[in-house]
Amino acid sequence: MTKPFDTPVLFICGHRKCGTTMFLNLFDGHPDLSVYPHDATVMYAYHPRWLGEEYTDDDRRARLDRIVCAFLSDTLATPAEAAEFDLDAFNDRFRGGLSHIDLNDIAAVVHHQLDTFARTAGSIGRAWNVIKETSIELMAGELMAAFPNAKFIQLLRDPRDNYGALKSGVESHYSRFGEDEHMTLSSIIHRARLGMIYANANTARFGADRYKVLRFEDLVSNSEAALGDICDFLGIPMDPAMLVPTVFGQPTRGNSFEEIDFSAISDRNIGRWHERISEQEAAIIEFHFGDLMEDFGYARASDEAARLDAASDFYKWENDRYHYRDSFGKP
Repeated sequence: MTKPFDTPVLFICGHRKCGTTMFLNLFDGHPDLSVYPHDATVMYAYHPRWLGEEYTDDDRRARLDRIVCAFLSDTLATPAEAAEFDLDAFNDRFRGGLSHIDLNDIAAVVHHQLDTFARTAGSIGRAWNVIKETSIELMAGELMAAFPNAKFIQLLRDPRDNYGALKSGVESHYSRFGEDEHMTLSSIIHRARLGMIYANANTARFGADRYKVLRFEDLVSNSEAALGDICDFLGIPMDPAMLVPTVFGQPTRGNSFEEIDFSAISDRNIGRWHERISEQEAAIIEFHFGDLMEDFGYARASDEAARLDAASDFYKWENDRYHYRDSFGKP
């Protein structure tokens, strides 16, 4: 296990399209924070698969080079962003240090990634290192043990709006990876529901002083109050720069699949599930999320019979796609 990281780490998490990218970008301008500018990637694209015995350290170094160095180069979206950060220096430091850490230890990899970034960005010694990756609320126990000074902020979103945002990107983005609307709906039922379960469980397990749950709706509807509360949670002063999402101090438009400019905090997409998804899709979600929606203040709109019928209908597709094996077929 790697030595404890000197600077406390704030992990930002939540299901994809819950607003975690915009949330991360709000931290960018705060002078007390060292903010890794995009998804960390290593906690889902490296861990745990690439820690197996079938891979050599050369394999792991090549994988990390691809998902950290190449990905960061690709995701600095504008020349202005790239001009604010020396990618070549980051890549050289990151690659050079991989020979000196245990590549089977995810904490060592995250430690090295954050340390390399802070040294390159000139942000060593700030109050917090901030890093984001979707769904790592499921790894909170492991990461809290590895980073004893860490805190978590988990973003939640009405799962119907969450699915609406994902659905808007199926044709233009997710279909390139073989995902259709049914698969997207199945994914949110499984992963976002797990996220809500862990939101409750992790708060109880680690305490509200280390684990904070924030609804996307509250963040965008009452931003100054929500961010002030976050700053209290971190023990740092509120800074007005946090009210504008930036990357390396440069304005960012966000990552809307509909190419809407979200260079400012906006509540535009709250409740848009009414127009983005069907009544049946909403009923399916309401069935599977059940009382979890009520726990976090999301009222269900369908009646029980509609939820039961919709879920039964969707089960036929899920069973055929993922579970059913024809034992009556030809040998």
